[in-house]
Amino acid sequence: MHNTTDLLIAAQFAAGQTDIDGLIAPLSELAQDSSSLIVGYAPTASRAREDAIPYFHVCGASAALPSVHALIVGGWFGNEIRSPYAIARLIAAMEQRSSLATGLEVTAFPVANLKAHRSGTYLTEGQTAAGVRCWEGSSYDHVQVLEKELLRYPYDLVVFLRENPRALETDAEAWLAEES
Repeated sequence: MHNTTDLLIAAQFAAGQTDIDGLIAPLSELAQDSSSLIVGYAPTASRAREDAIPYFHVCGASAALPSVHALIVGGWFGNEIRSPYAIARLIAAMEQRSSLATGLEVTAFPVANLKAHRSGTYLTEGQTAAGVRCWEGSSYDHVQVLEKELLRYPYDLVVFLRENPRALETDAEAWLAEES
C-alpha cells in the first residue's frame, strides 16, 4: 500500500513548496484521524499563534521494554529544506508503518527556527551577531522552546539534523541520555 501522505510531501517538495506550512499540511491532515500522531504548536515569547513553532508527537505501540523517547529537530538555521523534508517523511513513514514506531515516542520539530525560515534567511540578522549566546539563557524563540522541551521530558535520544548550506548535505548530531 502506498503512503499517500509521503507521496504528497514528496510532490510538494519536488514542486519547490518547501515552506513549513506547505510541508507539514499533509501531516496535519493525517493527524486529524490518527490515534498515534498529534500535531502541536509550541508557544514563543510573543504568544501569537502565527509565531508558535509546529511539532509532531508520534506514540508507537507498547513494547516489552520501556519506551524510548526521542526528540528530533530540523530547520535550526532557518533556510534549510532537506532536514525538514526528511523529518516530515520520517513522521509519515512511522504513521503508515506503525511497526516502525513500536516502543518509541518521538517528538519532532521539522523547523525549529521558524522566524529565520519564514524570512528565508540563514539565521536572522540578530542571530548572527557576534557574541550572541547560542543556547543557555538565549533570547531567541527557537532556543527557548527547545530548552523548555528538554526540561519538560527526559529524552533518551536527541537528534539534530542540520543542513550545510555550502555542501548541500545534511549532518546528524545525536546525544544519548547518560543512563541509556
